[in-house]
Amino acid sequence: MWQHRVSKSIFALVLLIAMVLVLVPKAYAQEFGITAFPATVSMNLKPGTPTRILIQFKNRTDTFISGRIRIFDYLVIDKDGTAQLYEPGQAKPKYAAASWVKPEVERVTLAPQDYIAVNLTVSPPAELTSCGAYAAVVFEDESAAPATATGRAGASAISARVGSLLIFRTKQEGCVEELRIVNMVTPSFLEYGPIPLSFDILNAGEVHVLPELTLTSTGWLGARSEKKLATRRIFPESAKSYSETIGKKWLFGPQTLSLTGSYGIAKLPIAYTTTVWVLPWRLLLGALLLVLILMLLLKRYTGTIQEREEELQEELSEERKEIDELKKKLSRKEE
Repeated sequence: MWQHRVSKSIFALVLLIAMVLVLVPKAYAQEFGITAFPATVSMNLKPGTPTRILIQFKNRTDTFISGRIRIFDYLVIDKDGTAQLYEPGQAKPKYAAASWVKPEVERVTLAPQDYIAVNLTVSPPAELTSCGAYAAVVFEDESAAPATATGRAGASAISARVGSLLIFRTKQEGCVEELRIVNMVTPSFLEYGPIPLSFDILNAGEVHVLPELTLTSTGWLGARSEKKLATRRIFPESAKSYSETIGKKWLFGPQTLSLTGSYGIAKLPIAYTTTVWVLPWRLLLGALLLVLILMLLLKRYTGTIQEREEELQEELSEERKEIDELKKKLSRKEE
């Protein structure tokens, strides 16, 4: 009887654990089930001229979700494009634009598997001091646990806070646009390709840019590989990290790597050049040893033939001497 009760208790515990493993992830997915579209909105603004923006939020769960539409200033805080939202009361960043944006509604309820479109009015001031300005429109799930104020720039992440990044350019002329290639890391020597390299592009200007970059590898015999890099937005006073490879496996000698491109309205040039040596030394060493072995074998073979020829010459000379002596003996006998 006691063993029977223990077996029933163990079975009930296993069943409870299984229900937790199955049901808890489902509830979690429902809690964090809002996406925003588009993930980023980029547009030019005219000072003192209002404009409108439409953002859609979709409920991907099977329950009703209510929340608030909020506007935040944000700042990109790392090379991966992570956007940090500024809470009310915090000092505004240099390129703040949240005060320009007003949503048509502040609270919404999304039906299961449905979406809602939120109109935003953007009213830039007549006098603008910066060329770039940035804000984020966020759906904040009131029923979810408080979320951190950090999100991925340009991504529609599913979280208690999800939204779109608003990227504004307020001036077309007189803006400082300056990109720098920094922290270039390449191997000085490789045995085989392709060649890896990593670098950062620092935006030292005052407005976001989308550089168009091309990576080229040129060998000393003229062989050439070219690769266009993905276009990525770089915010002012921040940097983007790149990690690339170029070239084929079989390379030989010095390879000149050139990173070239342009950015900004004026299509300003950007360039960087470095050299990497690629030498398959193990393969070359093996080939050299093979050549040496063949040379030794050939030398031994030709030497053996020469020695045999010399021996035959000596034997022939001995035989000729013997023949000459026999001729002399025969001549004496005839006399």
